[in-house]
Amino acid sequence: MTGKYADRIDKGIALLDENVRGWRDKINLRTLDLGSAKQCILGQACADLATEAGFPTGFEYGYRALLENSPWELGFDIANEDTYAGLKAAWIRKIGEIR
Repeated sequence: MTGKYADRIDKGIALLDENVRGWRDKINLRTLDLGSAKQCILGQACADLATEAGFPTGFEYGYRALLENSPWELGFDIANEDTYAGLKAAWIRKIGEIR
């Protein structure tokens, strides 16, 4: 995958591969909403871990327990020049490639 989101998403995937077993199968592309703490990539991938650890959402669990970098640097959030629609489309393409 190429594009402005590719490197960031690859870093996010590496983090998830290392820390969240089976995360790729947990992502529901139909409900994926990067503006939602429950339906974003971290929200869906880390939902079970969040429940076990007492966090309200998978995003909060991922943000507090896994991230050493900002969510933006790992393709989990947007910055000023980004759009959720663009980032979501990039994640959907990438997940399609790796599943």
